[in-house]
Amino acid sequence: ASTNNNNGDHKHDNDDLRNHNIRGGTNEVTTTTNIQKAKATIGYAITVSGCPKTNASGMLDGAAVLKHSIHLNSIHSSSSQYDYQMYALVHPSAESCATLQLAPLGYQILVRDVPVPLQEIEGDYLRNKVPKNGCCGDKEFVKLHAYTLMEHPVVVHLDLDTLVLKPMDALYDVMMDGVTPHTATKKNKNNGGIDVAFNDPMPQQQPINAFFTRDYNMAHPGMKHAGVQGGFLVLRPSMEVYEEFREIIRKGDFRQNGGWGGMGFGPFYGSMTFQGIIP
Repeated sequence: ASTNNNNGDHKHDNDDLRNHNIRGGTNEVTTTTNIQKAKATIGYAITVSGCPKTNASGMLDGAAVLKHSIHLNSIHSSSSQYDYQMYALVHPSAESCATLQLAPLGYQILVRDVPVPLQEIEGDYLRNKVPKNGCCGDKEFVKLHAYTLMEHPVVVHLDLDTLVLKPMDALYDVMMDGVTPHTATKKNKNNGGIDVAFNDPMPQQQPINAFFTRDYNMAHPGMKHAGVQGGFLVLRPSMEVYEEFREIIRKGDFRQNGGWGGMGFGPFYGSMTFQGIIP
């Protein structure tokens, strides 16, 4: 789905790794055979809301595998035109474990608290209920700091249990250049070659500012809207959008039977947090 404002095997041996000058965050990619310029550097962010109570190595393993999958589908190892930079948005309570495990992998550690302190949320229902909502309560809102990574034209926020299986250049191209003839295919000639839910057309005259998928596993009969899958969001950074989300949270207009603003974005698992506010 899109919103406005909105298999081959890869094998690397030690020689392959030595032959690549891997510098996520720069636009120049150097190999022993060619020098090419990346179209842009995409920011990839994860959020760490707390330190694992058990299996402390799980975060390390997940972060390493995720980064490697991104590398394999970047300009360094594929047909992609895009470079990458890794970030970890870390709640203060997780700073010690996240820095120890993620910084050596090349993640830039950004310690960020919730966008709105719990006591500043005006709506009683949201303020009282959100700490125990979903997996991580109000700490899930830390994900919204991905919107503040203004040094990148596009940022992808992913959970640690995800993998990138192929380049996502088609999404980035549409967000940066719009839907143009060179991005179209016979199958999706009006959507830049991108599969859109229900074959809805993408806007042609205004920018696409986000791509997401909906989590139909969390839907139930009578729901007006299925929630967003909180483990994947491609977004255009914007301080204006970030501040808009902050104001929505501060107002706290989440209704028991109607969700955010009574518009049907909830209730469902995690609907008081990131998954509910994004649509």
